[in-house]
Amino acid sequence: MEAESLTQTLALWGAVTGTIGTVAGIANLILRFKQHQKDQPRLLCSSDFSFEHFAGTVQPKHKLIIRSVGKRPVTVDYVRYFIKPKGFWQALFKQRVWGKSRWIYDDKPRAPMHITEGKKEEIKISMSNGFSIPEILKVEVHDQSGKSWNVKWPSPKKLAIEVHHEQLHESEESNSDRVCKISGYSAAVKYHIYARWNHTPKSKNSFKGRLFHLRTEKEYQSKLRDIIDNQQPKILACEVDEIT
Repeated sequence: MEAESLTQTLALWGAVTGTIGTVAGIANLILRFKQHQKDQPRLLCSSDFSFEHFAGTVQPKHKLIIRSVGKRPVTVDYVRYFIKPKGFWQALFKQRVWGKSRWIYDDKPRAPMHITEGKKEEIKISMSNGFSIPEILKVEVHDQSGKSWNVKWPSPKKLAIEVHHEQLHESEESNSDRVCKISGYSAAVKYHIYARWNHTPKSKNSFKGRLFHLRTEKEYQSKLRDIIDNQQPKILACEVDEIT
């Protein structure tokens, strides 16, 4: 009986140690796999749409942001833009059309773009051949090893809103003392008014400007009417020196 009990105990102990060894082996494989993943090159690519305001005009500053989150450095070769094909059938089978290198545009940086771990680079979004940004459906960043990285890209509807800008108003009033110019425009989902006038009466060499940012069209129209109907006449009459 003692021998049988000892045999059972040894068998149980062998099963336990065997299980522990198996679990440890699996855990080691998981850790090695995670380390291997960390040691590989990896890019996170996103898009950013913004505008720069200057003296009543707006300039698009749309860009791609490329971040290296892997251990190995990556050298960017080019950016590939996938354009929405014209025509019903081409648009319906766009993957096949793109596969034939049609309706795609490759933008190659002027200088090699070498990105190391923890660093980021920015690439201006620029189109040629008469295409526009709202026509882009997908974007990829290709590195010199031949690997492609998808760019986080908005839906066509959201993209059209984010890149839209439009001149809404342009007027200028003047007299012998002052000149006052009012510009109104929209950019993305916001509205803007820029007022410019010569601060010192009769001096046409020194001008002052004021930019207003409005959230809605209603706020924009209300502010525009206040400036044109109330504040601009007082500026021209030299009753006030500021537009607020």
